[in-house]
Amino acid sequence: MKREIKAQLKSVYEAPPPLHKKEFMQKWNRPQMNTWEVMRSQAAYIRKWIWALSAAIFMITVIGATTAVANLTWVISAFTPFLAVTVIAECGRSEQYEMAELEMATRFSLRSVLFARLWILGVENMILLCFLMIVGIWKGESAPFQAGMYILTPYLLTSFIGLCIVRVYKGREAIYFCVGAAAAIGSFVFLERDVIVRTCEGHSAVTWGCMMALLAGCVVRQYRNMIIGLVKPYGKM
Repeated sequence: MKREIKAQLKSVYEAPPPLHKKEFMQKWNRPQMNTWEVMRSQAAYIRKWIWALSAAIFMITVIGATTAVANLTWVISAFTPFLAVTVIAECGRSEQYEMAELEMATRFSLRSVLFARLWILGVENMILLCFLMIVGIWKGESAPFQAGMYILTPYLLTSFIGLCIVRVYKGREAIYFCVGAAAAIGSFVFLERDVIVRTCEGHSAVTWGCMMALLAGCVVRQYRNMIIGLVKPYGKM
């Protein structure tokens, strides 16, 4: 009986189909945008300090490579956590400034904005990380696999911890906790490098490699959960 009543009420209050919808939309003459134009438009909204921090890490690496700075691999490893913070800070920006619900009503959906920013910063970080690993392997004293592991592990660890922080703390203070975590991880990697080298020697390197792969999978899962967590509370896209 209740189902029948609900069905009848739904049919009575059902909105009629829109009239002349196509003609109305054509009056606006809104230009269509392809994927690359969307990416370019979102790149303009990424905060300048994020690009400045990436450029600073690049310049420090170049200066270190040209001046033969001692322990360059570990200097690079100490700065990679801050590179991870750039992605976390930008992807959680809408939630930190309580703009997620407003962005749901904009031309591009919140999901599209998040994916665009993730793609832009992810590609930029990947290129920069490849450059950092090349320099670290070239100027470092460790084997290529170990040098790459020393550089990637702090980045992945900071990404995982930072994403957990952003999902727990919804306010602006989340970014400060992420920076604090990056500073703690970077300082530990640089100051305790001898301990890390001893633990990564021999067969332990394989274990560290497996742990790094597992950590990478956890980071991908955290990014997925963050996007779903930002979008779901405001309904379907």
